[in-house]
Amino acid sequence: MFDAILSSYSGTQISILQQIYRNHKITRAELTKATGFQLLTVTKTVSRLLADGLIVERDHQQSTGGRKAALLSINPDFRYTLAVDLGATCARIGVVGMDGSVLDFEIIPSKTRDGKMVLPAQHLSVQELREKLAAEIEKYGREKILGVGIGISGVVHTSTGQIIFCPNIAGWNDVDVEKELAEPLGVPVFADTAARCMALAEYKLGAGKGVENQVCISIGASVAAGILIGGKIYRGADEAAGEIGHTTVRTDGKRCTCGNNGCLELYVTLPMLTGKAEELLPGFGGFSPLRTALQGRGRPTPEELRAAAAKGDKLALRILSDCAETIGTAVSYLTNILNPTLIVLGGATIEQFPELVDDVARIAARRGFTVTQQHLAVRPYALGTTSAMVGAALQVIDSLF
Repeated sequence: MFDAILSSYSGTQISILQQIYRNHKITRAELTKATGFQLLTVTKTVSRLLADGLIVERDHQQSTGGRKAALLSINPDFRYTLAVDLGATCARIGVVGMDGSVLDFEIIPSKTRDGKMVLPAQHLSVQELREKLAAEIEKYGREKILGVGIGISGVVHTSTGQIIFCPNIAGWNDVDVEKELAEPLGVPVFADTAARCMALAEYKLGAGKGVENQVCISIGASVAAGILIGGKIYRGADEAAGEIGHTTVRTDGKRCTCGNNGCLELYVTLPMLTGKAEELLPGFGGFSPLRTALQGRGRPTPEELRAAAAKGDKLALRILSDCAETIGTAVSYLTNILNPTLIVLGGATIEQFPELVDDVARIAARRGFTVTQQHLAVRPYALGTTSAMVGAALQVIDSLF
């Protein structure tokens, strides 16, 4: 196992390895400066790490006239992590390299009723996931697998490995990850919310790379945030920080799966946007390419809603405008309280309607306190639909360094 290999290294050698991992690409000279160790010590350690296969020497730094300096990085194929992103619309199971690269992944859609997603969604049970992971471990060999990382749409106690509340996915309430997965699989298993996994991935490798104070908001079939303060994930006293999807935005609103009324996620998630179009279209008398496209069908697909908006459908545009206003207002609350320098927006709603990002930024700037907005940027996520899955894997990889 990886732990056994690390145990054979001195503290100095591990410090050098950590610097290589954290910097992604670094020269020997830069390592010497970053660690404060002598060049000879760095050179000897690098030679051993190369021989053991933990690092690779691939690219070369841009030359300023002399010989190009080799860049060192973690060997992505030294070990693999199995990564799982459990959301309401689907589950993603992938194989991730040591550098966060995705080698392969499978998408398992949720079961639907009459073409509609019904919450709590049903796709993978705990037993089914365990069997799939066991098959992957068998395929690659146990010695090649670092562990399993899970991101889930729910509330997770990372300190105990307990998924304590998961209203949108059937069968995942009160799941003990250690007992149900780690023990039978024989590898370490780490779990956190999908939003925090997305935030970790975007901070390490994506749109928020290196930005220490940021909030990553996932908007898909549900809404949640991953909060980074000083480069560290903030979980809160009960590890429930970031559940902005269950903040009230309509005091007389609909009933939510959490038991509250008028929650944010009832008005900005992808199923709610298409459901709103189905609800309002019969009474809408204006110009409507959406009505023509549906030809009597009730609920449009997200693609049909997007296409209608692009053609100037006033109902579709109104729905998206209301969505942006609601998200932008929620973002202004977050920025007033946390004063981050970056908001990253991701998830299925942003995938389908990327123009929402600029609208949300404009509305947040208008509604937020001026001082908290002066250095704020709002960006879409960079890693796309694999972001939470990559972040789930990084939980495992980061624990080794």
